[in-house]
Amino acid sequence: MNKLQTTLACGAALTAAFASFSVSAKVSEAEAAKLGAELTMVGAERAGNADGTIPEYEGAAFWTDKEKSYTYNEIEAMSKETQAELLLGRVKGEEPLFTITAANVGEHADKLSEGHNDTPLVN
Repeated sequence: MNKLQTTLACGAALTAAFASFSVSAKVSEAEAAKLGAELTMVGAERAGNADGTIPEYEGAAFWTDKEKSYTYNEIEAMSKETQAELLLGRVKGEEPLFTITAANVGEHADKLSEGHNDTPLVN
């Protein structure tokens, strides 16, 4: 068998092996009932955080009917500026609470994840 045939045979064997596994994730009816209510439709928490730095998830209510009607191709045809306006237009008028840079990262260590805090910039 040449290298290509060996590679194809191994690929077919792996595909067959993975296809034979049955994966099933189950949640209780009470947990499933939270979807679309206190959880988003993909299971993330809908509520914002206690200090208000992360707002509540608004879902489809965030977008106008016109914005929801755009196709992928229509968005791709837009300029980068128009795309940014579409995605960020709702937050206009809001000012950032702070900006984390390499110069001030130590001041904001409490806002960063453990992985970020282990970087040389913070320590």
